[in-house]
Amino acid sequence: MVMATAKSGDVMIHLAGSGTISIDWGDRKGIITYSLLEYNDGEWDPLSKESKYAFIHNYSNDNSRIISITGENITHLFCGYNFLSSLDVNRNTALTYLDCSGNLLLSSLDVSDNSALTILYCGDNSLKNLDLSHNIPLRHLICRRNVLTSLEVDKNILLDSLECEYNQLTSLDLSNNTALTYLSCNSNAFTRLDVSKNIALAELYCYGNQLTSLDVSYNTGLKILFSGGSSNKISSLDLSNNAALLWLACLGNPLTGLDLSKNTELTRLDCEECQLTSLDVSNNTALTTLQCQDNQLTNLDVSHNPIIESINCGNNQLSGEALNALFETLPERRGSVISIYNNPGTSSCDPYIAINRGWGVSGISF
Repeated sequence: MVMATAKSGDVMIHLAGSGTISIDWGDRKGIITYSLLEYNDGEWDPLSKESKYAFIHNYSNDNSRIISITGENITHLFCGYNFLSSLDVNRNTALTYLDCSGNLLLSSLDVSDNSALTILYCGDNSLKNLDLSHNIPLRHLICRRNVLTSLEVDKNILLDSLECEYNQLTSLDLSNNTALTYLSCNSNAFTRLDVSKNIALAELYCYGNQLTSLDVSYNTGLKILFSGGSSNKISSLDLSNNAALLWLACLGNPLTGLDLSKNTELTRLDCEECQLTSLDVSNNTALTTLQCQDNQLTNLDVSHNPIIESINCGNNQLSGEALNALFETLPERRGSVISIYNNPGTSSCDPYIAINRGWGVSGISF
């Protein structure tokens, strides 16, 4: 493998595999031979200088140099955060793990000859394209914070997790990725996202796109759904098939209604900055955190939420009478907090109803 860097100070590379390797650090100090250790998941810590897999070399200046590493049995490579401007791993066909994250000057990456790759982390670079058509065994891919305008993963049928947020993607075909359990595609430019074939999906993060609708009816095992962000314009959300849902964040969407009656396992709800006029959480008995500020709620009842401990219902349309009624439904839990700022009844309610039940009240002067 060959990599170019202009970093001064310590350059740290982590390698695992078998046999020996030779490294030319590119500073005319000769070629050094090292023994490789086989990969052990419990001992692999690519950010530690103390790791037994770490190879560290110090440069006194930031002159451009080429680092060359030869070895037939290198299975794991971490070369992140080294100011790399190029990386060539074409001859390292035994690689199963490659992490080259955090090299902002790295604008291209060819992994077409690395057909054994199961893990590829190449986020926080400047990649313009990424060809994964030869990486059939790939299971985990992180390519976030690049400048990708397209991404094809149709050949990666074993893919379990995909993080492609903060790119410039307008579409993503996941129809062949039926093993996918984790998808983070935030802050792209999707107007449509089809996850109907991803029936194993447990976590979906798609906030900050341009979605007007989202169908999660086939994702019956979904536990976390983040579909918020002011650029999404989802006007309705059907969660009736998502009984396993634990955390829902749909903030910033123009939702006028939200039916949570089937989501009995829900522990956290973030539905702030929507257009809700009512909110029924009576079936959500496991709820601990409720963020429903910046809506149009005129009443709120948490009498069926015995373990709730944090509520933000600020900037709604709650009268003094409605706030007092809400306080009466609070469970007795010391150390819990409710925020009621900027409601019509904020100044006229009786916060001591909540305080006497062990709750702190914020957003009010008294």
